[in-house]
Parts: sequence; structure tokens; C-alpha cells
Amino acid sequence: MSSRENRGLILFWEAIQIDKHLICQQFKPLVKKYAGIYRRSVPDAESEAWLALLQALYNFNPDLGVPLAGYLESRVKFGLLNLWRKEAKRKQMECQGDKAIEYVAAPDDPQAELV
Repeated sequence: MSSRENRGLILFWEAIQIDKHLICQQFKPLVKKYAGIYRRSVPDAESEAWLALLQALYNFNPDLGVPLAGYLESRVKFGLLNLWRKEAKRKQMECQGDKAIEYVAAPDDPQAELV
């Protein structure tokens, strides 16, 4: 990377640091929208959406030619979807664990089970 490209990248990151608050204000409706979709099944969906937005800001590479708005939106949606999947898997494993405990704790007397 040339010193000119490096300087341009440094200027971009400095601009991101300055405008981080402004960008968060601009994307607040987007974060609220997608957090609302997952709010019932994922605790703290909004904070996870904000985290995904900030991580996307830090990982954004303008040299790839992807628009910032589209990149941020896709990262927020994917971050929440991924979190929802993990939560669903955790609940499924928890449910299977409960069934295993019931099976182990079942009495040896089938008549008692029926009653």
C-alpha cells in the first residue's frame, strides 16, 4: 500500500470516528426496525443490533465499492439473524436436556407412570 493510499485510509478512519455519532443517529430507525423483528425471541436484540452496526462501521472498506448504507444494513440484519439462530439452537438443546432428565427420572414402574 502506498503512502498516499495509507494517508487516504487514515483520513477515512478519522472521519468515521468523528461522524460515528451522526451515523448512529442516521441509522437509528434501521436498528429499531430490525431489533423489533427479533425482540420476542432474542433478549437484548436492540443492543445486539447496535453492536453489529458499530462493528460494521469499523470493518467497512470503501475501496471495495460497496455503499456504506447497504453494507451497514446487511450487517445488522445478518448479525440479528445469526443471533436468533443461536438462541433457537440454545432453546432446542435446553428442551432436549429437559426431556433427557425426565426420562432418567422416570420410575421403573410403568403403572405408576400411567397414573
